[in-house]
Amino acid sequence: MWIELHDTARDHPKILKIARDLKITRVNALGHMCVLWTWVLRMAPDGCLDSFDKDDVELAVEWDGEPGLFISTCIKHELIDDINGSLHIHDWDEFAGSLKAAGRARLSRDKKKAARDSANACAPVRTKEHCAGTDQTDQTDQTDQTDQTDQTITPPKKRKTTQAQRPAGVTDQTWDDFLTHRKSQRAPVTETVIKTFEREAEKAGIGLEDALVTCMRRGWRGFEASWLQGKDSGGFRQPMNKAQASIHAIMRGAEAYNARIAEDERNAGLVCEGDRDDGRQVPKLLGK
Repeated sequence: MWIELHDTARDHPKILKIARDLKITRVNALGHMCVLWTWVLRMAPDGCLDSFDKDDVELAVEWDGEPGLFISTCIKHELIDDINGSLHIHDWDEFAGSLKAAGRARLSRDKKKAARDSANACAPVRTKEHCAGTDQTDQTDQTDQTDQTDQTITPPKKRKTTQAQRPAGVTDQTWDDFLTHRKSQRAPVTETVIKTFEREAEKAGIGLEDALVTCMRRGWRGFEASWLQGKDSGGFRQPMNKAQASIHAIMRGAEAYNARIAEDERNAGLVCEGDRDDGRQVPKLLGK
């Protein structure tokens, strides 16, 4: 069993916040969270902690501080979701989905290898005396045995993630751009993901479309209201990798270009959309 851990996890705003509130180093905070995630992967694969007391969870992550403080801090900073008294690991469906898919693929490879090894082990051994008259019979027997093996061992079907439909209030262009953005992040767009965006957008006091646009503009994989609120975010932003930073720079450059075009049109009055001073037609990079 394994989990996916990104190199930016140590500097994630949530890790920094729980380290501050628990009065421990961020390395220790990240260590406690990694132990929690691997423990849940074994003991609660669905991400639900209802089968365990809070003391059991804190014992599992080796928390030796004030009882209940670790769980309450994780709930406060949305590393654990408290849904009507039921505790769930935050975004576990999205996080564990790739792990389960990798596990199914590995299981399928192991079964196919076992089938090939079994077929090779059971193949008849032919002597020189048999070679002359039994070549055709041996080939038929080996073919039948391979066919039986293929029929008895069926690799598990790959589970397809159901993509969410475009929510009301989100334009077609924004939705298509968001799907492309999530695909570049290798992240699915499920109903759970959209509900999380809607909840965080409501906390931030903005619409869902504004939240999606902000996520794309800043190169974020997800979206949380605290990232837009300076007093709660502690001045931290979600880190971007090189590809995200490149996309962010292109979008900012395109917006600046459109702003200059709009300013020229307002100043000249007769300047057509997309015209430049040298008379060449230059299309806008971004629409209105």
